Amino acid sequence: MAVSKRLRYEILRRDNHACRYCGATAPDVPLRVDHVTPVALGGTDTPGNLVTSCEPCNSGKSSATVDSAVVDGVSDDAIRWAEAMKKAAAELSEQNQPKLDYRNAFESEWNSWTYPSAGKRLNHELPADWKTSLERFRTAGLPARGVARHRRTRHGQQDRQGRQPLPILLRHRMANGRRTARG
Repeated sequence: MAVSKRLRYEILRRDNHACRYCGATAPDVPLRVDHVTPVALGGTDTPGNLVTSCEPCNSGKSSATVDSAVVDGVSDDAIRWAEAMKKAAAELSEQNQPKLDYRNAFESEWNSWTYPSAGKRLNHELPADWKTSLERFRTAGLPARGVARHRRTRHGQQDRQGRQPLPILLRHRMANGRRTARG
């Protein structure tokens, strides 16, 4: 994959428009964006593997690797970036945990309800939109096991308009909760 113009610009800006090998700057020498570990040796087109180099340094390097000082400087940036990304992923996972716990409690209760078929016990299939509906119920403060129990007892039933009774019941409960909250 080729290095985009935007990425080239960001690398030049990060390196203060100076060659990371010899320190030369434009307009004295033409500057290029160079791979620390050459693509021929398995390097990637990521910012952690790209540095600013002048034309003479870039031409003389070919597929050789650079000294550790340059790699360390780039690696420090890559390490900081990786740590920031790891922290963001951990925070996202932590925020997602209540949703996963709620979903697991619902599924556990739902899957405890089976029916006989051809000598086996089978689970009832969940509707296609169950995760979306479940998230609405969770954010409304309804207990997962209660939602699953109500859903089980009314499974497959519909009102006169063809709607499932669970969403109707829960909408009423949510409306009552909003009225109570308003005072």
